Amino acid sequence: VTVAGWGGVAYSALLSLVVAYVLWNRGVALLGASKAAIFNTIVPFVATVVAMVALGERPGPLHLAGGLLIIGGVLLTRKREKNTPAAAVRPRDPDEQHGVR
Repeated sequence: VTVAGWGGVAYSALLSLVVAYVLWNRGVALLGASKAAIFNTIVPFVATVVAMVALGERPGPLHLAGGLLIIGGVLLTRKREKNTPAAAVRPRDPDEQHGVR
């Protein structure tokens, strides 16, 4: 394997493993695990959009229906009751969630 090949492997590993996990853990710390997991359902939708743009894929009716269901589901989970203050929904400090002082 050439040096450029190893460079490509290192770049792919760094981007896909390290950066993705750092961003995911940051999201969990900011939002909490349950809300961060909801956003994980957007992955297939984003992959379909990227395939449309980068590869010229054409989505079928089931893709469109699935995309609408995904976006609708995420929006429904994000909807807050009118009388619920934001502080009651998410702790101010991520450590408060785990009882760490």
